[in-house]
Amino acid sequence: MNKQEILEFFYTNSEELTPVLVFLVLCMALCAAAVIYLTYRFTTEPTVYSQSFNAGNVVLTLITTVIMLMISSNIVISLGMVGALSIVRFRTAVKDARDTLYIFWSMVTGLSVGTQNFVLSMLSVCFISAVFFAFRLVGERTNKGTLIVRGKTVDAAALEQELARHTLHFRQQSGFAGEDHCEYVYTVFLPRRRTAGDFAAQMTGVAGVQQANWVRG
Repeated sequence: MNKQEILEFFYTNSEELTPVLVFLVLCMALCAAAVIYLTYRFTTEPTVYSQSFNAGNVVLTLITTVIMLMISSNIVISLGMVGALSIVRFRTAVKDARDTLYIFWSMVTGLSVGTQNFVLSMLSVCFISAVFFAFRLVGERTNKGTLIVRGKTVDAAALEQELARHTLHFRQQSGFAGEDHCEYVYTVFLPRRRTAGDFAAQMTGVAGVQQANWVRG
């Protein structure tokens, strides 16, 4: 094989992309990205939810799909894309570890749709979405937090008896009892319907308790 034949191989051994095919692939990518969008929307706590980040996942899926279409359509373009993408650096700090999962999920979805593995793409997206929703439902059943109880002479037995009545489960982390000061720290699992304020107020009714603080997490 001479030089001319090698060059012809690189330029002609390419997949022909018709407008209809490109439109179909992008529509499939948009459908898959919509599942990712809805999953993030309904499984993320409202306090940390970011609309811009969620919209960015959709665009990231489409961009990755376009890149894969370019790479698969021509060998020369694929070599150029490898060189171009190798100089890209992302330095934005990710606040939540879950955000990294969604970024990676969007990129993998774009890769699978861009290579026209439609069945694999849609099945995997639906399955991963179901896993996220399952974790969300499990997390909604309990409300985990830390209870800090302070007072002069706290009756520890009465306190734990009251905790057993109003919690699903509790575990003592630390305890201190001095002559004029007592402090107990518990990891507590509350039913989801219970509010932290009402629970802390009930703990102040225990003999000797002067202050009860609830910290979620």
